[in-house]
Amino acid sequence: MDPEQHEIRFTCYCTLCKKSQFFSVANPKMKTTRLSILILRSLHCLNPQKDFFSLKTDIYNFITDHWNLLGKLKLFQSVNWKKNILDAFNHCSQIESGLESSKGRGFYRLKKEDEQEDKATKVELLRELYEKYDELEVEVRKSLHKLCLYNIKNGLQELEGKLTLLDVVDRQLAFTKHIGTMRCELCNLR
Repeated sequence: MDPEQHEIRFTCYCTLCKKSQFFSVANPKMKTTRLSILILRSLHCLNPQKDFFSLKTDIYNFITDHWNLLGKLKLFQSVNWKKNILDAFNHCSQIESGLESSKGRGFYRLKKEDEQEDKATKVELLRELYEKYDELEVEVRKSLHKLCLYNIKNGLQELEGKLTLLDVVDRQLAFTKHIGTMRCELCNLR
């Protein structure tokens, strides 16, 4: 089927069509790797049950089905557009080839976004948790210090239940060591 003669006759809700305003300007510009990612996101939106998409059937058919938008890009005005798309799919760091997962040549998918987002989220959560450990350590130290000063001021050497001030200091040191251990484990320092 000749892409120039192909027209869309259906309503599409893919990611590409949602960004159709981008293609309404004269001479729209988009990097081929970004376009490749957009195409795979669109295909995944239309076929969420599919893991990998075939270059020959899924991807090229998607391009011809959306030629009214994509045909405006300089990339598709070249006779080598299929080769350029193939190169972009093979060299984009966010795209995984089916060859790597025994699916075979000519199959592609986006690398799991949730893995990339999970890493960023995990780092952020670790940072926040690390800061909370600092805050907790400071608050516990303040509370124990106030308790010790109060008891020294009032002449009490033993706290409730035969707990001495030395026991409180020992517990404070043990708590500080525990916080340090948790912090090291949290940051994979151990």
